[in-house]
Amino acid sequence: MASGSSPVLIEPKIKLPQTIHRYRPEIDGLRALAVLAVLINHLNGEWLKGGYLGVDIFFVISGYVVTSSLVAREDGSWGRFLRQFYERRFRRLLPALIAMVLGVALALGLLVSPMDDTRIASLRTGITALFGLSNLYLMKQGTNYFSSDTHFNPYLHTWSLGIEEQYYLVWPLIILISGLGLKPATPHALRRLTWLSSIVLVGSLFLYLILSLQGQTDRAFFLTAARFWELAAGCLVYLYFRHSLKRKPVNALLIVPTSLLLFAGLLAVLIAPLPIGPAGSIATTVLTSLLLLVLNPDLGLGRLLRHPLSLAIGLRSYSLYLWHWPVIVLARWTLGVSMLTLVPILGLTTLLTLFSYWLETQFRSPRKAMGQIRRPADPVEGSVQSQSPGPSPLIVYPLFTLASAGLLACLQGPFKTLLFTGRRDLPLNGTSNMKEITGTPINTVHCFQEPTAGARTDRQRDQCRVIRHPGKPTLYFIGDSHTNTIIPMGEDILEKTNFNVSFAARGGCPFPDFSPKGSDQHLAARYKLCPESSTQEWKYLQSQAKAGDRIVIVNNLMSNLMGKRQNDARQAFAKAMDQLTRDMAARGIRVILFAPMPSFGSREEVRLPMTVCQQEWFRPHWSLSPECQPVQINRSKEKDRQAPVRRLLNQLDQSIPNLSVFDPFDSLCPPSQNDCSTHAGERMLFSDSNHLTNEGVKHVSAAFLRFLSRQPS
Repeated sequence: MASGSSPVLIEPKIKLPQTIHRYRPEIDGLRALAVLAVLINHLNGEWLKGGYLGVDIFFVISGYVVTSSLVAREDGSWGRFLRQFYERRFRRLLPALIAMVLGVALALGLLVSPMDDTRIASLRTGITALFGLSNLYLMKQGTNYFSSDTHFNPYLHTWSLGIEEQYYLVWPLIILISGLGLKPATPHALRRLTWLSSIVLVGSLFLYLILSLQGQTDRAFFLTAARFWELAAGCLVYLYFRHSLKRKPVNALLIVPTSLLLFAGLLAVLIAPLPIGPAGSIATTVLTSLLLLVLNPDLGLGRLLRHPLSLAIGLRSYSLYLWHWPVIVLARWTLGVSMLTLVPILGLTTLLTLFSYWLETQFRSPRKAMGQIRRPADPVEGSVQSQSPGPSPLIVYPLFTLASAGLLACLQGPFKTLLFTGRRDLPLNGTSNMKEITGTPINTVHCFQEPTAGARTDRQRDQCRVIRHPGKPTLYFIGDSHTNTIIPMGEDILEKTNFNVSFAARGGCPFPDFSPKGSDQHLAARYKLCPESSTQEWKYLQSQAKAGDRIVIVNNLMSNLMGKRQNDARQAFAKAMDQLTRDMAARGIRVILFAPMPSFGSREEVRLPMTVCQQEWFRPHWSLSPECQPVQINRSKEKDRQAPVRRLLNQLDQSIPNLSVFDPFDSLCPPSQNDCSTHAGERMLFSDSNHLTNEGVKHVSAAFLRFLSRQPS
C-alpha cells in the first residue's frame, strides 16, 4: 500500500504554544510521582528501595522552574529583581515551614522525654531548618559516630529544603551576571547563562563524585556544592526547551514512545535496590531531565501526568513533603509504624497537608491568568505576583522566623520539662550513645574519637579534663569505646569523692596498645592509627599525671584477648601492662583495670532512643519495638567463657604492686541470679552486646565508688 494512502503513517505535528514562560501541568504530575516515591520509601524502605531519589527529581524540577521564572522577568534593576524574588520565596516557603516546625516542636515537647538527647538534636535541626541550614547541621551530625538515630528526628527531611534555599541565594546572582532578569532576554545573555550553568554542573558533579568515591558519603549527600549539578541540570533543560520552541514542530509519534520509555526507566530506578550514591542520583537526574524535554501535556504520558488527581497531589507536594516525615517519626515515638498504624499515619498526613496547603494559599498574592489557563501557583517558584500592601515580607518573615527559633531554644532550656506528658518515674535521660557529665565539656563529641581520627590536640585534652577539687588527685579514664560509655560515672565521682576526672576514648583502640591481638578485626586499615594514638596518650599521661593520680583503663578485653591468637595476645597485653605500670609506679601513680562485663553475643546495637523502650500512655506495651525486649544469657556459662581472661587479670593484680582490678560483673549480673539480662526490670542496661547505657553505668558506679574508697592513697 502506498504511504500516501495510509492514514497510519501520517505523522501529526503538535505545535506548542509560542510562549517562552508557560505553565506546564505535566511537571506538577512529575512532582506527584516524586513526593509519593519519597513517602512510600519513608514508610518502609523495602516497599520502594529507591524512593528516596524522589528528592533528586525535585532538584531538577526546581532548577527548571526557578530558572524559567527568573529569565522571564524584566525588573529593571538588581535591587528590584532580588527584592521581588526573595519576597516571593518568603511568601511561598516560610508560612508553611514555620507552622510545621512549631507544630512538631509542640508534639516533641508533649511526647518525648525532656532529657532525651534525640529530642535536643531534633530541636536543633528544627532551628537550623528555619534558616535553611539543616543540611549542614545534619552533615556534621552524620560524621559523629555516636550521633542520635536520625530516624527519630522529625526534621531530618528539611535537609533538601536547606539545599534549595542555599541555591536561591546563588542562582539569582548567576542570572544577573548572565545579563538576564532586568530586561528582555537576548541570545547572548542566554548563551552566557548556558556556559555558566554548564560550569556549575561539571564542577559540582566532579565534587560529588570525588566525595562519594572517597567514602565521604555524608558530605556528598548533604553538601550544597555537591548537589548543585542537579539544579544546574534543570536550568540547562529549560534553556534547551526554550530554544527548541523556535524549531520545527515536535513529532507526536516520537514523543509518546520516548516519554513512556524514559518514564519506565525512571520507575525502574526508583524500584531497583540501588545503594545510596552516584549511580542512582545520576540516573534519576538524567531521566528526569530528558522527560522535561519530551513531555507534552496533550500527548500520552503528559495527559496522564496532568490528570486532576496527579495535579492535586503535585500542587500540594511541598505541603505533603513538609508533613509526611514528621508524622511518620511521631508515630515511631508513639504507636510505631506498622500495617496496623498505616491508615492513621496516612490520614493525619493528608489532613495536615490540606491545612498546610490552605496556609500556603492564604499568604500568596492573587494569581494571574496565563492565556486561557489560570496558572496554579507554582510549587517551586510561585506565580508572578502583584504587590500587596503592608510591611515587606523581607522584614515580617525573618521576625517570625527568629521568634520561632527562640521558642524552640526555650524548649531546650527554661521550658524543657514544661510540656512533657509521660512518666517521670523512669530514667528519662539519654539514648544509647551520647554520654556526658552535666555542666562540663566532657561528652562524647569532645572526648570520643573514631579510630581514623588524628591525635588529640591540647584543646581537646583540656575539654575532657575537669578539675573541680583543686590540689586533689585525678582519675584519668582511658581506653576504647567502653571508656566512652562510662563517662556519666564521672558525675558521681565529682560529686561524691575528692577526685577530679579526665576521659579519653578511641573506638576500637585499646590502651595500652599491644600486638598481636586475639582476632583479625584490628588488622584492618581502619585501626592503623591505634599504636600511634596509644603512644601519644602515654606521653600525655607522663607529662600530666602526678603522684596520687589514678589511670583507669576500660577496654573491651574479651574482643582483644580472645580468638585464634588468644595466647599470644594475652602475653602481649601482659607485657604492655607491665611496662605501663612500671613507668607509672616510678611517678607514684596507680593503675586501675576494668575486668570484663557480661556480653550478649550477637545482640545487635539498639539504635532506638532509650525512652522509646519505655511504656507510656501514648506508647502501649504492644507497640514497643522487638529491639527493646530483654536478652538473657546463663550466668555460669558466661563466667566460664571469660575465665581465661579473668585468670590473666588475677595474675596481673597479684604480681604488680600498683595495679588493681575492678570487676563490674556482679553489679550488672548479681550472683543471686541464674541469668544475666540486658535489662533490670523496665530499664535497659546494655545498648548492644557489650556497651552500657546510662542506666547500666549507674549500676556500676556505686560499686566503683566503694572500690575507690578501699584503695590505698
